[in-house]
Amino acid sequence: MIIKKIIAFAAALVMLTVGAAAAPETEAAGSYVALGDSIGAGYGLPGYFGDNTDPEGAYASIIAKEKGLSLNNLSVSGMMSAQLLDKLNTDEYADAVSGAELITISIGSNDILVPAMGIIMNSFMTISYGMYGGTGLGDITAVLEDMYNDLSSDEGVETFENGCATFEENWDRIISRIRELNPDAEIAVTGFYNPYSMLDLKVGLADIRISSFVDGYIARLGDTVANSALKDEYVWADVADVTTNVRIFVTDPTQFSFDPHPDADGHRLIADRLLAALEQGRETAPDTEPAAADEPLSVMPSNQTIMLDGREVSAEVYNINGSNYFKLRDIARLLMDSGAGFSVDYDSASRVISLQKGGSYEPDGSELVIGEDRSSTAVRSDQPVKVDGRDAELTAYNLGGNNFFKLRDLGEALDFGVDYDSETRTVLINAG
Repeated sequence: MIIKKIIAFAAALVMLTVGAAAAPETEAAGSYVALGDSIGAGYGLPGYFGDNTDPEGAYASIIAKEKGLSLNNLSVSGMMSAQLLDKLNTDEYADAVSGAELITISIGSNDILVPAMGIIMNSFMTISYGMYGGTGLGDITAVLEDMYNDLSSDEGVETFENGCATFEENWDRIISRIRELNPDAEIAVTGFYNPYSMLDLKVGLADIRISSFVDGYIARLGDTVANSALKDEYVWADVADVTTNVRIFVTDPTQFSFDPHPDADGHRLIADRLLAALEQGRETAPDTEPAAADEPLSVMPSNQTIMLDGREVSAEVYNINGSNYFKLRDIARLLMDSGAGFSVDYDSASRVISLQKGGSYEPDGSELVIGEDRSSTAVRSDQPVKVDGRDAELTAYNLGGNNFFKLRDLGEALDFGVDYDSETRTVLINAG
């Protein structure tokens, strides 16, 4: 049944981190070296029988053929950033990297995925199959609701936070080590995607927001690559729209798959994007814009008083480089009964937030909750936003998986007033 297939797949993912196959022998100079995890290894494609089998439909195999290079695929299923860093200090990897003309990297997803699978497995072990009465929408909804509750628990959030922090700590070290070994090779980096972008849904009383939860952390991985001090050393390919083996809402249970790896079309897309990035050279870069190098990022929780139309309100606010930043849903909740109210919709497939002035806002329970200080996690966010169907230029930062937008930008885009009383240190919001 469906639940058993989920459990079997989750167990397989965890097992991939334990018995990874050894890397192949070093190729001669002029080779193409693929570094990374199961995505780089071509996991799940026809012809994949374990690491180093290099199925011809894998993006690394496609690139090697089209570039006329000899592939030395050192990707290992289950590999995390710390493991890749360790491998780069072995003779085998060092020799391969030092002689390569081209190096691709797919790493980071497992830093959050593998620990998360441990949490999910703990949840699945308590499931009683009989309680669901067979397969179907109710069956899968119950499983997804359990999964969301586990992932968004304190333990889950801490796990994702730690995974992102680990990747942030290791990324520059990985690039520095590669450049130490090989100053001249072209380096192309595969971006990140959310394989479960369809899992924001409401079924009955169940409000499941797996997509939104995961999106914030996927964005943090991307921001790390985009904002690196060494970002001029590589090109970066956006693959947020990659197709995967995930098949959840299917009428035929035998077609069900929770496998997050790219399918054949997905690998073709990754190959095309990496090849295009290499062709365009270092002009190809992610949309995320880092803070100016000569302007250090100053972030702290704001303790300023907030007045909305003359009454005091509270919200989670951060002062970033002298400006106040609010969560979008906090502002929507504060203004929902005013003349400046607006609706908030999120398209997980395109990652676009759509705001409609005058629209009705539906609270989801996450609003106006002030958590612990997340200042140290702040990175510039590239979250796309549309207002009344048009692209909006809004400055935003991601803190701990949530996007915070500059209050004055929101005021201008959504037609409400923003002012500041310096004598009383009060933020003034006028909804009109």
